[in-house]
Amino acid sequence: MNEPLLPPEAGLDLTRAILARTSGPACQRLHNLACAFVDGELDSAQGGLVRLHLASCPSCQSLVGALIETRNLLPALAQTNPGPWFTQRVMRATTRRPAPQNATDRRPLWWKLMHRPRIALEAAYLGAAAGLVGSYLPIPTPPVSLRVPAFVHPLGASAQRVKSQVVQAERRSTLALQQSLRPKAATSAEPRPTLWQRSSAWARARLRAFRSAPPPPAKGNEASPANP
Repeated sequence: MNEPLLPPEAGLDLTRAILARTSGPACQRLHNLACAFVDGELDSAQGGLVRLHLASCPSCQSLVGALIETRNLLPALAQTNPGPWFTQRVMRATTRRPAPQNATDRRPLWWKLMHRPRIALEAAYLGAAAGLVGSYLPIPTPPVSLRVPAFVHPLGASAQRVKSQVVQAERRSTLALQQSLRPKAATSAEPRPTLWQRSSAWARARLRAFRSAPPPPAKGNEASPANP
């Protein structure tokens, strides 16, 4: 009885070596034929070689299994209706927009100022400055109110009206008495004459004096001096 020349393991290695020399590495060759094998486009000889390699290569088995699962899912995805707003949704999702502010950025300005590291030092400085300024300022005294509180008469508004009339009458009588006792103002002095008026008066006075003077004696009537 004839025995095989090579054990089964050696025959498998020999087959792989022959395929590597003739058609290239087996896994690389299967990667090129995997899609056609899944779609059933290979002939019987190439399909047999692919099945023979898959029986001994786990990595190629996982690749072919993933392709078969994808082939089963693609028809369902092809029937999906994107809807009339598909383009708008895609544009909205791919358009660049400013990043939304987080809760910390939306806080007001006073909140950010209160949580600064220097807020304690600034508050202490302001308190010391306020105390120093306040120590030099005089202490304000409340103004004394001179307002006399209103007197509430038990008789009501009529009594208040009579009282105001009496007060007004007293004021009028006091004012009349003061005016009667006040001395009358002296008549205003006559205005002083001007320089022209004084000159005219002096000239008239000299003219009257000249007219009233006696005429001088004649020369013929003068007495001759006595002979010695």
